[in-house]
Amino acid sequence: MTEYVARHELNSIGVEIERLESQGAVEIKAVPRRDATFRGLIKKGVHKGEAEAIAWILSLRKDLRPLFVSRDERAIRTALSRGLGATDVMGLVVGTIEMGIVSREQARSALIIWDDRQQQLGRPSDYQDFDSTLARRRRRPPDFYK
Repeated sequence: MTEYVARHELNSIGVEIERLESQGAVEIKAVPRRDATFRGLIKKGVHKGEAEAIAWILSLRKDLRPLFVSRDERAIRTALSRGLGATDVMGLVVGTIEMGIVSREQARSALIIWDDRQQQLGRPSDYQDFDSTLARRRRRPPDFYK
């Protein structure tokens, strides 16, 4: 993960992030604040965390670039416009189900909180309920999220 997210956006679980980092389960990557790509993304209105992640991914060889996952639709569109694979949290869930990493039941259980309309954290704007959203997302063309 990138440094801004690890040190600022996830600071409430900083102890856990540090533990995972010390165990080698998480690697934290920093992008210099003077990086031209980072600065350009900030000027276009992309949030610091997403701008850092996009800049870092773009600095990698194409065959090593991970999927960019965000809850920010502008950041997702920006990443896609720069040729990156990008999705929202539901897209990641769909992908993990399709790959057999997570079962449909595990995913449904983890996302049950989204059925409470008061709980918006990470819920995509097109979310209705788990089953109908999953079915709709599975019908999208394969290149929808690159």
